[in-house]
Amino acid sequence: MGNRPGYPFLGNDFFAEMGDVFACHAIDNPDQRSEIELLHSYAPDVGLDILQRLTAAFADLRQMNEDGIIVYPYSTRELVNIVKHIQRFPEDSMSSVLHNVFAFDSFDVELHKTLLEVFPTPHPQQHHTLIPE
Repeated sequence: MGNRPGYPFLGNDFFAEMGDVFACHAIDNPDQRSEIELLHSYAPDVGLDILQRLTAAFADLRQMNEDGIIVYPYSTRELVNIVKHIQRFPEDSMSSVLHNVFAFDSFDVELHKTLLEVFPTPHPQQHHTLIPE
């Protein structure tokens, strides 16, 4: 398994280097329903509403990556880390949980602003508010 070539991953283009030796398959991120099922298997005590909001937020991040707005292609890997944290430490605030995954990104001011838009503070009109405290 390997990441796609190019920034921010600094490895080699796997297919160009070894595509003639291996059968290579690109696998997209799962659809929302499948991703929720996967996350639920890691964190059975995390509410469905939280899983839905997290997967919706990550769908937004992935679309931003496809549109060239953000560079990093956030994946299910980060989502799994978030829900495992919530499962193990349910008393932690959502902002603390998210900071645990996105801490490095806070050094990029523009990216940090974008993340704050995707993971907003509670507001009834926003479809995936994640801080239900």
